[in-house]
Amino acid sequence: MSQRSLPSRLAVFFSAMFPLAVMVPGGAIQYLVLFFGLQVLAGNDTLHTGVAAISGCASAILFALQMRVYDELKDVETDLRLGASGDPRFADRPIVKGDILPSDLVMLRWVVTGLLFATVVPVGTPLVWGTFLLAFFLMWLSFQWFFWPAIKTNIVLAFVTHNPLTFFVELFGAAIAMTVIDDGELLTPANFALMVGLWFPVAAWELSRKVRTEADETDYETYSRRIGWKTASLLPAGFVAVSAASFVYVVLQAGLPVWMAAVIGLAAALPVGACLQFRMNPTTAGSDRLRPLVEGYAAVANLLLVGGFVWSTGVSWP
Repeated sequence: MSQRSLPSRLAVFFSAMFPLAVMVPGGAIQYLVLFFGLQVLAGNDTLHTGVAAISGCASAILFALQMRVYDELKDVETDLRLGASGDPRFADRPIVKGDILPSDLVMLRWVVTGLLFATVVPVGTPLVWGTFLLAFFLMWLSFQWFFWPAIKTNIVLAFVTHNPLTFFVELFGAAIAMTVIDDGELLTPANFALMVGLWFPVAAWELSRKVRTEADETDYETYSRRIGWKTASLLPAGFVAVSAASFVYVVLQAGLPVWMAAVIGLAAALPVGACLQFRMNPTTAGSDRLRPLVEGYAAVANLLLVGGFVWSTGVSWP
């Protein structure tokens, strides 16, 4: 039993597993790409913010936190086993060190659930509630492994069933954006491209952090262990490439400067190049570079697009 107080234990958890200084602004910026982008693509003369923007940003951050808590609860036994085996990537996890208790995570899950529902109330049109309940239900099913035991022991099945949750959360976020769009459709080709551009870096991030050399493999199941490092190393590159192509299409459809498309392409070239380099010469250092480079691409693209949308259209409150 940890001797720390509950606030202290939660502080350790957030510091290690969900650093607020990174996740809060990162989640807000990612949502604003969607919120502002949909308005620009719909032809809004001015970007609206107000309650809808606040609700969307808050819900995006809370959905990410809820998924983190769900994953922690689902993986308690696995993390303890891998930590005890000496896997360096798990030995310092809060749940392994006893700095956070499973009961704390259960409490946090209920708090976040309540907050999520509260964020929907101010903008709760039928479309918003419908897409929210769909996203929340699918997320809850993922917490139950979709009642398919095979998913728990197969990382590829877990990816195929869990990763699309990002799209449904984005669909809910898009429904919030529709409350400030005078005349527009939810899923036009350009809107879908924007959502894919935001979704696929999440997939690339998940894949990139579980690619190792054969010598670095442990009991922990990775994509490289399941499908081979040669194939696994190329998957993040493919998702980043599709994301960049989608964003370039959005830039052109939104009438943003062409140089923004070029910068997005250059930012994408770094993780793609790192994946190809690892494929040709697998090293521990090469494996460790994949995740930061994917994160860097996503950060550059998101910041650039938010800035471009605001610069081209202007912002009003609300």
